[in-house]
Amino acid sequence: MNEIIIVERVLRWCDAHGRILMQLSFLSVYCFLFFNHWQSGLVLSPDSDDYIIWADQLTALDFNLKRFYQVSQFEGYSPFFYTVPVLVIAILKQLFLENWQLTFFFLNLAMLFAIQYLLAKCLILCGARYLIVALAMPLLLISADFMTWPRYLLTDMFFATFVMVAVYYILRCRLNQPPFFLPLLLIISVITITRPTSLAVIFASAISLLVPTVFPLVTRAKVLSVILISGVLVSALLYGVLIYILQSASWSHSSVEYLLQWVNQGVVVHDRPDTWVSMPESWYDFVILFLARFAAFFSPIATTFSLSHNIANILLLGIFMSGLTIWFFLEDKGAREFDEIAWVTLILSSVVACYHSATLIDFDWRYRFPIIAPLIVFGMTGWEYLLRYILKEPSR
Repeated sequence: MNEIIIVERVLRWCDAHGRILMQLSFLSVYCFLFFNHWQSGLVLSPDSDDYIIWADQLTALDFNLKRFYQVSQFEGYSPFFYTVPVLVIAILKQLFLENWQLTFFFLNLAMLFAIQYLLAKCLILCGARYLIVALAMPLLLISADFMTWPRYLLTDMFFATFVMVAVYYILRCRLNQPPFFLPLLLIISVITITRPTSLAVIFASAISLLVPTVFPLVTRAKVLSVILISGVLVSALLYGVLIYILQSASWSHSSVEYLLQWVNQGVVVHDRPDTWVSMPESWYDFVILFLARFAAFFSPIATTFSLSHNIANILLLGIFMSGLTIWFFLEDKGAREFDEIAWVTLILSSVVACYHSATLIDFDWRYRFPIIAPLIVFGMTGWEYLLRYILKEPSR
């Protein structure tokens, strides 16, 4: 009994000094991430070279985007879907000359700050106390994604930041905050021209905003669970039938060929043969391939990851799974904000996972990066509501 009283006193003290704890946690984590990436320096990949070439082409065309879209192509992709990174690189090269890469690096680190800030804002919006926000910040340090991608000259930081902004504004709309449809429409438009995989985020955003206005009960735990499970299974079935038809028809199109080349080899995760399945032959095999990819998209373990990397990924998955468990446990207990963050983040992560299950999961799971921060918000909101339940606090 004395132990319980001591724990309650500690929690009350943390609550009383929550804002200071949150600020210290926020700044400490960001400073660690900043200097960790600063020591490593900016990293270029093969994709970076493509963006730089496109930026030079755009500059040569005097920033005439219409003309640029007409004359520039790469592996069947229109540069339209990479407008944001290409435009930013072109502008930086004009303004900062030989120092443009350093400036891009600082821009990445500024977006890292923005993601961290929006993570905190979303938690507070969902009713989390400052202590929970303070505890959420160090989770970024065990995320391989946050310890990797901010130093790369890629689309990842732009895309992850824009997705987090969209999640924040969708939450504000769902929680009856003043209308933010104009900034939300703007950020969705920017997402569209940042990366081709934006289609999944746009679709998820539309579902998150529109469906509950017609069917309000969809945000409830049991209803949403049925929707998500059914959605994944139906997506797998449609994928299996579609791939079977495409193979039978022998269509010749770059996008179809790109899709089928991974299917015919049974590729689950790109360049990781240990994850691959037997070469699919029937529509049922294609369904199984889709489901294997969906599971792999969330899998925290890889054979080439270090032990510490695998453990860190398992811990992050544990935060997410604990959020799911608490969400079910607290159903019908007045946890409206929890229902809303569950609705937004679970729809987003499921749609993104389905999209990449139908197309490609990259070698290092970098396409999972944009949903990490929203899932941390969901998991830690669960801990806020569990704490309220333990301390017998009323809903706020």
